[in-house]
Parts: sequence; structure tokens; C-alpha cells
Amino acid sequence: MDYYLIKPDNEINSPLNLNDYFNQFDTTANINTDTVIKSDVTEATKLIDYARLINRHISYHMFSDKIKSVINGYKESIDFYGVFVTSLDMEQQYAYWRMDTLKLKRIIIEDTDDVLVDDIRDINKIELNHSEIGSSLIFCIVKSRHDYIVVREDLAEGILRRCPIGIKFVKLTVR
Repeated sequence: MDYYLIKPDNEINSPLNLNDYFNQFDTTANINTDTVIKSDVTEATKLIDYARLINRHISYHMFSDKIKSVINGYKESIDFYGVFVTSLDMEQQYAYWRMDTLKLKRIIIEDTDDVLVDDIRDINKIELNHSEIGSSLIFCIVKSRHDYIVVREDLAEGILRRCPIGIKFVKLTVR
């Protein structure tokens, strides 16, 4: 079975900006709650189906309703927390869901340096072992304190059938 790294499609023009999510919490706050954020949504804003937000010490993975429902259809035990994006100008609210990746299976990749950077370019060069993955449908690769979501081929296909906006899949090497 093949596995794919989920990454944001950075070629989307005017994607919905979810970075205000960081402003809702200080470093001691419990982020395992639903929250509402305000955003400047305009007619030109693309409502993306996946966003990966990166703070210095943590990554957040946000999914739209339709992608969350696909993931839950394959694996119901994943925890999601609501992030409700409110546009006062457009008088609308959009539901996004932050995945709790700390409860997923985690494969830790040791770094050779102490630089805290988001190095997604190097993640897709990693070779995974079947023994590490087992029969996992979805798991995380952890590198430089940031996590990256990896899904099995059948889940990736289920997501792609929904014609998502803002998601790319990169095939990983599994030996």
C-alpha cells in the first residue's frame, strides 16, 4: 500500500487566512477547545480545504467540513476541534477543524541540527519502513518539533474524490 504526505497547495490565489488562530491562544492556554476567529473574507477569497499553520514550536492542521467527514468515515477515533471563521463583512461563518495530531501514531525523525524550521521539502525524501507504519491509515511524521500528516492511499483517494481545494499529496517511499 502506498502512503502520501498531505501538504498545502501554495499555488492557490487568495486562500482563506487562518493565521489569526495563533492570536487566540497564549503559550499556556488549552488549545483543545473550539474557537471562533475573525477573518477578512472577500469575494476573491478561496475557501481552502486544508491549511497547515506553523508556529515556532508547533504545527496545526486545519480541515474543512467535507475533508473532516471523509477522514471520520475511514477512522472515527480522531479528535477534531472546531475553528469557526467569522467574516463580519460577508456576514458568514465557515467551519474548519483542527486535527489533534498528538493522539495519532507518531514516527519521529531525528534531526542532525537544532534549527527549528519547517522543512517539508526534506520530509518527502524520507524512506519509511513497513514495520514502523504497520497497518496505519493515518499517522504523523515528526521532525524539528513539527508534524506532518501522512495518509494511506485509500484515504488519499477518498479525499481526492471530493475535489479538494488547497491540498497536495506527495507519494512517500516505503520499504
